[in-house]
Amino acid sequence: ALRLFINFGDEEGAADAHWIAAWIASDRGYSAARDAGLEACATHARLANDAMRADIADAALARLSIWRHARANQAQWGQQFPHNLDGIHPALEGWINDYRGALAFQANDFGHAAAMRTHAYEAALETGQIQRAIYAAANIGASFAHLNDHFAALEWKQRGLDLALPTGWPCSIGLSLIHTAETLRLLGRLDTAHELLAKARNTLQTLSDSRCYTLALRNLGDLALDQGSCFEALDTFRQLEERADSLHQADFQATARRGQAHALSYLDRPQEALQIGMIALSMAREDGNASQQIAALRVLAEIHSRHELPFR
Repeated sequence: ALRLFINFGDEEGAADAHWIAAWIASDRGYSAARDAGLEACATHARLANDAMRADIADAALARLSIWRHARANQAQWGQQFPHNLDGIHPALEGWINDYRGALAFQANDFGHAAAMRTHAYEAALETGQIQRAIYAAANIGASFAHLNDHFAALEWKQRGLDLALPTGWPCSIGLSLIHTAETLRLLGRLDTAHELLAKARNTLQTLSDSRCYTLALRNLGDLALDQGSCFEALDTFRQLEERADSLHQADFQATARRGQAHALSYLDRPQEALQIGMIALSMAREDGNASQQIAALRVLAEIHSRHELPFR
């Protein structure tokens, strides 16, 4: 399709073809190809004088880059989009609010994140962007979970799952299952959470390089810790480390080390636990992620409470 559009000189069609190719690459975990596709989409859209398509591609790029390095993202994209979105087409408004919601979430402003993501969800439904609505619902739930409102979180995550199941889209279904399972874990329903995570991992098996699959590993690791399965947790967090480093996902890189430190402490390997816990803290500080820093500090405090170690 892309070759045909280029042969015909149809820049708008070429932009759309690059857009679709970018999201196929995203589902497969090919982040460089995804970003290149979105950049090409924006370029062709501007050649077609289609500012809305170009801005949507830019907003998608901005949102995706948050998870690599939040501070660099602010420098590159912070002033890119208008503050006042009145009069902007809802298709673009949804993407900008999704980006701002992700920024707020990264900055631990979870109430603002939920509000921005709710706007994104409504705009996505209004414009027929079902996949974006599914992801927005899951992320609204995640925002409420961080506010310790687990019942509101479960309601939103179930809403996303209800949207996802009829589509047959592995990443959308897998992500919704993962998010729902996480809230059930936090509510203490560990067996049900494990069932949903196993189903999600099976759904995503052919997309094992994707961010969705990496998220499943993180949640399986935390669930294994809650269930006291320390060897399983350690193995899962090591798999997460490998995937996070491959995808250059800063949030998962710190989490993988934090989880390993937790498991190693339970396995009475305190020196290793302390060493990797300090690495997790350093990574979280470098990324400016406060919630990751808190998680790492909690694990380090627990290591010192369980074992006789010098404080440093």
